Amino acid sequence: MASILVYSEASALAQELLTAARIMARKGNLEVKILVVNDDNMGVEMARRGAAVYQISKDCLKKADVASMTEVIALVAKRLDVSIVLLAANHKGKELADRLARLNHTFCLSDVNCIKVAWKLMKRNLNTSGIKTVYSEHIRTGQHVIAVTPGSYIAPPINHNGCIQDLMI
Repeated sequence: MASILVYSEASALAQELLTAARIMARKGNLEVKILVVNDDNMGVEMARRGAAVYQISKDCLKKADVASMTEVIALVAKRLDVSIVLLAANHKGKELADRLARLNHTFCLSDVNCIKVAWKLMKRNLNTSGIKTVYSEHIRTGQHVIAVTPGSYIAPPINHNGCIQDLMI
């Protein structure tokens, strides 16, 4: 089954991305997976919110090294059969999104604050304010890297139904 991979090094942003991923997953019949690197507390927090967490614990892997993190995310996405990678559109997330899209020769969307899915066709809106949408675009490619603007979604409630699996990279 194709899935959505969520990654952010900040727990609060990862929680927002989890909400966005769940909205997309419901319409597209996709599974949501969270990638956590070297942060046991974040893994537990995401699992408490009902997420399937895939955790990597390697001291030699530094989250500040964007090139290495791009390689790791690409490898995990391939291993977990991921069709969409969801990142936060902060400074580091945008750089990761750009590098990941180039590495995988795929489509990249950045600064997205609203995603709608209808009949497995995604639509993104930019600069959505109240009822006014400045720009909309339909996405038709098979793989996506999407960077969502922080603050666009709220964190999901705690429901204690998640799980944590260790990944060997």
